[in-house]
Amino acid sequence: MNAARLLETLTHQGLTLFAQGARLIVRPGNLLTANDETLIREHKEGLLRLLVEKDAATLTASLEQAGPAGLDWREGTPADWSDARLLAAGEVLYAAGHMVNRNGRRYLKERAPSLPLTATTPANDAP
Repeated sequence: MNAARLLETLTHQGLTLFAQGARLIVRPGNLLTANDETLIREHKEGLLRLLVEKDAATLTASLEQAGPAGLDWREGTPADWSDARLLAAGEVLYAAGHMVNRNGRRYLKERAPSLPLTATTPANDAP
């Protein structure tokens, strides 16, 4: 069984999985069987990767909906997400070059406002 199929199976059983840093959290724990625990251990890395990518897709959808207004830190993401979970999803988008942070707000790269010119950043048309 691959990680994607396992995640689908566990979700269908009524379990919720989420990544918390390098930890994989499964709730409610009382629904886990010994076989589930074995499979989760075997596929932990793949499950973590899938969950973070899924969270990144959720964050991307929120950023698309926000458009040029962008999002504040907790804005536009599920209320049950921890700061660590939000940070992990954001890191995926930052690393891929899809999200930028400007003036304390997050934007899809193509929707972000321009950076203001500074003394160390000359204008392109400067003599």
